[in-house]
Amino acid sequence: EIKTAKQSLTPLCVGIFSIDNLKATQQLYGENIAEDIFKHLCNVCQQNGLRPQANIARIDVRNFAIIFPNAEVEEAKNIMLNLQRELTKSIFLHNKKEKILITFSAGITAMKMANSDEEDDDDDDDDDDDEISNENSNKNSNDKKVNEETPSSILKRALIAMKMAQNKGKNTVEVFL
Repeated sequence: EIKTAKQSLTPLCVGIFSIDNLKATQQLYGENIAEDIFKHLCNVCQQNGLRPQANIARIDVRNFAIIFPNAEVEEAKNIMLNLQRELTKSIFLHNKKEKILITFSAGITAMKMANSDEEDDDDDDDDDDDEISNENSNKNSNDKKVNEETPSSILKRALIAMKMAQNKGKNTVEVFL
């Protein structure tokens, strides 16, 4: 997705989220409850709120990542907020009898794109070859800026945003660019 966004110069956002109070819930109900919570979360994601082109993946024991191709930051944040609402509205039943409220804290970031600096249109009689050379030089410079963005740098910023959300409280979404 990152490669595609770079090549097409389209926006891309990444969110990382973590289930709130997962460790305490596991201590109370047992380690196996985490897998049931994750399945419930994935079902809610599929049924509500996520765009069809968004991809969700578990990235470690407690965290999930969502990639939002062709999405601006505000759209990605609104999708995550909607997902939070849908998750809190859905009922998670432990052992088909005990209701447990599931919430998450999330961080969102966007892939940094190169600035599209347009050349001033002077009426100077510049040589056409010089203009083409300058355009190619600017294009290569912009491509380099785009290509400096790596999956790990994007995930790192999304993780920082998630930590900001967790520090702010439960069931929150923060953006870090």
